[in-house]
Amino acid sequence: MKRGLLHYAPEDGWFGDPMPVYADGVYHIYYTKLSDKQGWLCWGHVATRDWKEYQELPDCLLPDDRDVSLTTGSVLYHEGVYHAFYAACGTDGIYRIFSAVSRDGVLFEKNRESLLPEGRPGYRGDDTWRDPCVFWNPAESCFWMVFCARRPSQNFNSFPGVLGLAKSADLAHWRLCPPLWEAGYTTAPECPDLFPIGNRWALLYYWHETRIRYADSPAGPFIRGPVISPDHFDMMAGKRLSDGRRHILLGWIPRKSCDCGERIWGGHMACPRELTLNEDGRAGTRFLPEVDAWFPREEEPLNEKRLTTDGGSWSFFPGGFTARAETAPAFAYAADMPADYRLRFRLRLQGAWPTAMLLLRTEPDSRRGAFAQPVDEGYQLIWEKESGLLRLRELYMWDQRSDLAVVPWRAAEGCCQVDLLLHGDLLEVGLDGESSLVCRLLKHPKGDLAFCVQDGVMQLQDGVLWTRAES
Repeated sequence: MKRGLLHYAPEDGWFGDPMPVYADGVYHIYYTKLSDKQGWLCWGHVATRDWKEYQELPDCLLPDDRDVSLTTGSVLYHEGVYHAFYAACGTDGIYRIFSAVSRDGVLFEKNRESLLPEGRPGYRGDDTWRDPCVFWNPAESCFWMVFCARRPSQNFNSFPGVLGLAKSADLAHWRLCPPLWEAGYTTAPECPDLFPIGNRWALLYYWHETRIRYADSPAGPFIRGPVISPDHFDMMAGKRLSDGRRHILLGWIPRKSCDCGERIWGGHMACPRELTLNEDGRAGTRFLPEVDAWFPREEEPLNEKRLTTDGGSWSFFPGGFTARAETAPAFAYAADMPADYRLRFRLRLQGAWPTAMLLLRTEPDSRRGAFAQPVDEGYQLIWEKESGLLRLRELYMWDQRSDLAVVPWRAAEGCCQVDLLLHGDLLEVGLDGESSLVCRLLKHPKGDLAFCVQDGVMQLQDGVLWTRAES
């Protein structure tokens, strides 16, 4: 599969925190870029009109003799001008917030004056003074800047993270205000993004995962809804843009050196998602429909010709099957799978305590010759109806491996709509068009696909498998 915007990363570095903006029919994705060659943090730039064809543009903001490194920020398109806001660490080790302007969104001219005062009453003057997000607040008829910060504190047992606030009438002169929101349980609310969605305002920020809260106005109070993180652990630093029709969420997937909890800064852009917020405050995300354009219309059916079954009882129908395993596990194996594919289906579990498993990049036990249960390596996605959790683990038959990721799914009716994308070492699993599991899989780069159910009945409907993507 072509990397492209499906999981984009520049050839000369790694993709970091996105700062997207939509203008004149073009989706601009600015991002913090860690270059393997230079070793500094700058701003990269890629643009697209359709989320399939894209254009890599020159790095638009670079450190110079006054900057050690640049950090995350935002870009505002206002009256035909692109206004970039960012923080930079100076050679004196102090973080300050600056701006730059561009007529074409490609070449930016820096403003050398710090936008906020050196004296920071109510704030710490440390390296969390960064990540500015600028937007128009119609209620006050002025521009607001929210940013990552900390409050002064001598209590080592507290979490000092706050959302800083400044206001401006002209994007050039800013007045520092008291913190807008005190999270109370974060070291710092990184990469904030505050925007209207429906009849509410949503606040995105990063703290171990991309989190969301909402309020009736940009002044808050910011309340968590039923879902605090629709994309969970490895969808990093999510930021949103609006094209006038929908809200699109972008983030990045970190690098790792092993199948473990380690995260290395910088990676690949996650598959773009549409962000929704229901009336009850339930946030959700789903892959953009444009992602479908990466895959041909021809798909492979999941039927008895594609699957070798073992145990339980199986009945096949167009687009799926029913597997019954009341006393012993029911297992189906799809051989000759490519390393990369996309799989969509609707899963239904029946019974008091059913568990369904999807085995990825798995192999039969080599000591048993031809295919025979059990398989003993690869990965397993485990749907547990009783807990309402989807678990991702390495599959190993001889001892218990810890979870690589765990996310909730709505198991009340035992149904789940699954959209799985396995691409290189990246796994993204969309659930019910509401949330996703995102993780890198490094140990097993290839292998086949298998389904398993135990202690109940698994029904797979509307199954569609694509084993190649358009170039």
